[in-house]
Amino acid sequence: MSDIFSYIRENVDILDLVSQYVNLRPNGSYWKGLSPFKSEKTPSFTVSPAKKIFYCFSTNTGGDVIDFISKVERCTQFEAAQILINKYVLRLVVQHADP
Repeated sequence: MSDIFSYIRENVDILDLVSQYVNLRPNGSYWKGLSPFKSEKTPSFTVSPAKKIFYCFSTNTGGDVIDFISKVERCTQFEAAQILINKYVLRLVVQHADP
């Protein structure tokens, strides 16, 4: 399963994904916006495209694309992975180990 998660992390652009939920503005090497997890007036939510992570200072949560979808859609990480596979039409190749 970790290989599937790694594949998703590598092939889903976190800035593209989060921008579908949060209005982000550039702020140095980060992008900033209002938290999608908590009502706030001052932006405390950041995305680092270079590191492929997000962090919300108002809720002290962060992570990658799978963590983001899991939190924003209130689902398990496995369900989040399925959502991202469908949303980005990722093709998974199953390799069988030799006996």
